[in-house]
Amino acid sequence: MALIYRVDLENTTGSTLAVIKNPTSFECNISIGGKGNYQLVLSGFDDVVNSFTPDIIIRFWRNDTDAGNGWINVFNGIHKTVSKSLTQSGNKTFTSYGPDSNELLDKAYILYAPNSAQSNKTNFATTAMIEFVRENIGSQALVSNGRRLNGTNPITIGGSSGLGPSWGDESAGKHLLTVLQNIRDFSKQLGTQIDFEVQYLGNYQWLFVCGNLYVDRTNVGLNPNTGRNGSGNVPVVFSPLYNNVETFYESLSRYNEVNAVVSLGSGVGALQQFAAIRNLTSVSQSAIAQRETIVNSNDSSLAQLTNVAQSALYEHVATPKVSFSPLLNAVKLWKDFLPGDFITAMNEDREEFHQQLVGTSLRVSQSAGGSTVEQLNLDFESAVGFL
Repeated sequence: MALIYRVDLENTTGSTLAVIKNPTSFECNISIGGKGNYQLVLSGFDDVVNSFTPDIIIRFWRNDTDAGNGWINVFNGIHKTVSKSLTQSGNKTFTSYGPDSNELLDKAYILYAPNSAQSNKTNFATTAMIEFVRENIGSQALVSNGRRLNGTNPITIGGSSGLGPSWGDESAGKHLLTVLQNIRDFSKQLGTQIDFEVQYLGNYQWLFVCGNLYVDRTNVGLNPNTGRNGSGNVPVVFSPLYNNVETFYESLSRYNEVNAVVSLGSGVGALQQFAAIRNLTSVSQSAIAQRETIVNSNDSSLAQLTNVAQSALYEHVATPKVSFSPLLNAVKLWKDFLPGDFITAMNEDREEFHQQLVGTSLRVSQSAGGSTVEQLNLDFESAVGFL
């Protein structure tokens, strides 16, 4: 596999400051529904280090010449931190660190008064996401709109409103990214896969999107005549039966599972509000299978307390876990599938597990002979919503 990498630097007006060909080393971590990061190491003697000013954009590009895809933008970071080193032998290095574009979500809070329309929402999952983002980092993040600080950014709010289950909570003073993660997890718990991300568009502009963002590459609904799945895509299946994994691991741990939850809300004594739910499949496995927990909440409505209990139940009930180490020369990332996409893992008994690629760690360095050395690690989690 012949790989070529380059790094483009863009300033805060979107102009290209420099193009770094075959950088000494870099790594980037992509996190679906979270904040990724990068580290770029350069020679301290290179004049390009003078171009690193606060919040410039670091764009990583990859060209797998064997795949014939051309240049693919695999990561966009925001320069935040500098580290310089000098050894006794005179070697100098310059290291740039920073987050990805979800930094725009991570740096903001929901700065509205409690019980305001901007903090206390009950709406479809994606609608709530869009409103929170618009009101806290978008065009409506204004003191004149009730926010306690002006907080607008060069971001456009997109996405699909009206998707996912109804979500409700009082979120005044809460961390914006964490609230979006909670909404994503809640929707997933109730059977609808909802994702979100901030995309860098170039020209120092960003786009927030949420909804059904990633591609179904599972083998669900496979048409044997066309070789495509129910969504019309060529499936990606990792399995020891296909000789495209190094390891394949399965587990089901019931040792500390919780399958019955009571969430306690406001009120005292017999007037205290509560909701109680169970996972009937797990509870019915035996006469002693029920394992309980209590979670406390400030919520008072039955719907909100049920949501709290449902979240705790989803997190702690025992479900099959699958992990594997793929052979990426057999199936290629950025050609056959992308971060965030859904794939199928199949064990030796042909039992299928549908997974989302939620984490990608990429490390690149140049060998003494000048060739590019690449390491990839992938993290998957169970996916729902399109099955």
